[in-house]
Amino acid sequence: MYGAIFGDIVGSSYEHRETDKTKLFRLFTEESRFTDDTVMTLAVAKAFIEAGPQGDEEGMKTRLIENMKNFGRAFPDAGYGAKFQEWLRGEDTEAYGSFGNGSAMRVSMAGWLFDSIERTREVARWSAEVTHNHPEGVKGAEAIATVIFLIRNDWNNATISHYIQREFGYDLTKSLEDLRKESVDDVTCAVTVPQAIRAFLEAEDFEDAIRNAVSLGGDTDTLACMAGSMAEARFEIPEEFMEEVRDRLPEKLVTLLDQLEKVRTQVEERRDVLHQIHYFLEDPQKERLIPLLRALEIRMKAGCLFFMPVELPEEEMTQLSNRFPLGSVIPLARDIHPSRRSISTNDGKRWLAAFTSVSEGNRGDTKTYYVGEPMSFTLQACLQLQDCAGVVINAWGERFFFTREMIEVFLSKKEPEVHHDQAER
Repeated sequence: MYGAIFGDIVGSSYEHRETDKTKLFRLFTEESRFTDDTVMTLAVAKAFIEAGPQGDEEGMKTRLIENMKNFGRAFPDAGYGAKFQEWLRGEDTEAYGSFGNGSAMRVSMAGWLFDSIERTREVARWSAEVTHNHPEGVKGAEAIATVIFLIRNDWNNATISHYIQREFGYDLTKSLEDLRKESVDDVTCAVTVPQAIRAFLEAEDFEDAIRNAVSLGGDTDTLACMAGSMAEARFEIPEEFMEEVRDRLPEKLVTLLDQLEKVRTQVEERRDVLHQIHYFLEDPQKERLIPLLRALEIRMKAGCLFFMPVELPEEEMTQLSNRFPLGSVIPLARDIHPSRRSISTNDGKRWLAAFTSVSEGNRGDTKTYYVGEPMSFTLQACLQLQDCAGVVINAWGERFFFTREMIEVFLSKKEPEVHHDQAER
């Protein structure tokens, strides 16, 4: 939420103005303020949470319309477009066929709250359809929410770009340098959504994403709002930036932002395998195992990977060292023959080693290459190995021994049992 609002405030000073298309500009000026992007982002997020994770289309849309109208009327001077302002003030709740980027600027919370890409896209679609029911307006909202969801689930930028181009038909091949030369001041989803995604894809950190977006000119507050919402999922937002947001919002919106952020944090903790491993190891009881297995299930369904440390023939290691540093993920090719590494415990059992991220794997002293593979593939492979006791997740840190018996139960959806020697292994 902070990422979207920060982008809106920074971009507000440069919206639709003749400026040098450069990344060298003041983040804040005397004119920096929150706009309709912030108001509607908060209104839509509140509606999502009120409707609940299982909310149906009718209930979700009712909440969306109610919150958007209430927030819009409470902040009437936030800079709404003419059609949307007419919708806000009127009693009519019918959509008006817009293909503007208002649907995409307000959708970011959809990328955080749900456990599958299908549900994320469905809710994003509903949030657009209450006003922006043109196919391009719907597509833009789905695309922004989808990027956030994919980032949260550890997809790299190349894979995200491929997915978005395939699913939504956006051209993401133009560089920011080329986009700046086109000098298009546009407020449609078709133009600005791929621009904002490109601004994120080229970013080195959170601030860089905002500067990339504003440097494109035109509808800078919305471009930076969309880019900031995606960048927040990838990069850490400096604390001073969050303070700038809080300082520029009225107390009512700050209170709401705190409430929404608390919900978002709870959602992330529920699906955070590292957090759940730590929680379980503190007291290895069945009640604490269930949330851990649920977190693994959520990530498996979302297409997340395990990163497997591998061994390679010496000749192949030498060849790879010229292209990839140790500690990185290597692509699979015909001339590469990796074999999974395993570890042994004091009882003589062998375990496949798997990591939830490459950075977690590189916490250990042993430098190795990694291969990313679907979590379900790793678990099924373990069951095919006769002498494999299971998978040890994050072997060099707070580790979880996912036993063969547990894996069989996990994949069959039965009730798991807890072995109290987990913490001692």
